Amino acid sequence: MTYHLYAIGNALVDSEYEVSDAQLQAAGVEKRHMTLIDAARRTELLKHVQTAKCHRNRGGAGPIGWQNVLLLPGGG
Repeated sequence: MTYHLYAIGNALVDSEYEVSDAQLQAAGVEKRHMTLIDAARRTELLKHVQTAKCHRNRGGAGPIGWQNVLLLPGGG
């Protein structure tokens, strides 16, 4: 069986930082919430994590879809 998979989407990169509860509070971020932000808020948040280690990972439906296909038998 042959599949043809096409993924169209934006190239997204997720940035993950390990921070303390105090750092979250100082940045005005609530736990267990997802919020869309604008460029100004992003700049403000990045100031709070500039000394934290950053882990970047691909995000978005396109890259995740490809990753899942590669995990299928015969996908790699």
